[in-house]
Amino acid sequence: MLREPVRGQTRRARVQLALALVRGGMVVTFLADPVVSGFTTGSAMLIVASQLKHLMGVTYDANGFVMTMVHAAAAVPRINPFTLSIGMAAIGAMHGLKEANKKFLPHTLVPEQLAVVIVFTVLAWALHLGDAPFRVALVGHVDTSLPTVRLPPFCLLTLSLSFPGPGVGVT
Repeated sequence: MLREPVRGQTRRARVQLALALVRGGMVVTFLADPVVSGFTTGSAMLIVASQLKHLMGVTYDANGFVMTMVHAAAAVPRINPFTLSIGMAAIGAMHGLKEANKKFLPHTLVPEQLAVVIVFTVLAWALHLGDAPFRVALVGHVDTSLPTVRLPPFCLLTLSLSFPGPGVGVT
């Protein structure tokens, strides 16, 4: 099932396409390191802010960093303590496993994120954390069958990007 595009997505896609066609990515090489560092930090802050509602176990709709932080602050009284505890424990476990890998297994690569996902999935299932009194939001049923085979939606723009003309490169 296809979702309707969110308002502004098509405009962003057009801008990204235009930048790709004129090879706008090379502009980054001319930016000063503090600018790139600031952009990266800002991106990280947006990602963290967008995940706060999942960490706190609350729901709200917010656009932009400031409104997300305002809604997150307003949602503090509604925090699900079980969801917050599990989320913080998972973050701590990932950090602890990362440090343990560095100290005790420097030549062995143990994926700490995968280990934490497996352990916490088993705990959520075994302890019935989705039920009362915990009410931790879980993924729920995951379909085990393969999706039906069908043709992708036809789009002339996608087709033209798949077979660019001579001398036109999209990066």
